[in-house]
Amino acid sequence: MGQLSGGERRERAHEKHAWILVFAMGLFLLVFGFGKSGVIALDDRAIDDDVVRAVSGTSWGELKATSPGAARLVLEYLIAAGLVTLLLGLAVIATCLRSYRRGERWRGTRSGCCR
Repeated sequence: MGQLSGGERRERAHEKHAWILVFAMGLFLLVFGFGKSGVIALDDRAIDDDVVRAVSGTSWGELKATSPGAARLVLEYLIAAGLVTLLLGLAVIATCLRSYRRGERWRGTRSGCCR
């Protein structure tokens, strides 16, 4: 980090463009959360049968037939987890766009890692 003659700060490339990496992670979370909650809400056949069999000892179809309450609880949990992931992605994206537009610097000065 260098100082310019007018006291302005010159940013290095990694300092100037680091927000793009965080923004990309936010997009990934948004897409993954939408896919997880949306696909499972529309069609419960998207649930991986092997995972259900490893956890419960039965397939997803057998679990729905023998214990519809438990199957509904699992379905609601998966949809909620997808929605939380989606909202986290939105929060990360909003933070990136808002802070970048204001020109805020993101730096860990308290921990001493970026001196």
